[in-house]
Amino acid sequence: MAATYEQVEAALLAPFVPIVDGGLGEWTATNYVTYENTDSDTEDFGGSPWVMVEVNGGNRSTVDMSKTRIGSATVFIAAHVPQGWGKAAARTIIDAAIAIYEGRIFTAGTSTIKEYNISRPVQLPSDGWYKLAIQISFNVF
Repeated sequence: MAATYEQVEAALLAPFVPIVDGGLGEWTATNYVTYENTDSDTEDFGGSPWVMVEVNGGNRSTVDMSKTRIGSATVFIAAHVPQGWGKAAARTIIDAAIAIYEGRIFTAGTSTIKEYNISRPVQLPSDGWYKLAIQISFNVF
């Protein structure tokens, strides 16, 4: 059976989740990570850089008589660095996020998930932080 949306989202979020919380614990570029639909107080970060990660499990469709299902998923990552630190600091964080996903194959249930497109970094509106974001798209087989 193909992976559920929740399984796909968990697989793609796992590199950012500490091992003690059931993740892979691969993220080391910042000490702080926030996730969608969580209540994080960024004031507790003491002005340190942080990333926000959102995962969308995407969509699925049947493509042949064997009921093969394929679909897509997306990871959105925004690096936040204090104003005045410069674009290079944010780009270093974005590059670390790209390295986690680029060319990698994930599994969820019986599904295979592979990165197929990484957007160019885009600057987001400032709210006291310099923000640079990327979107990484995946095929789900």
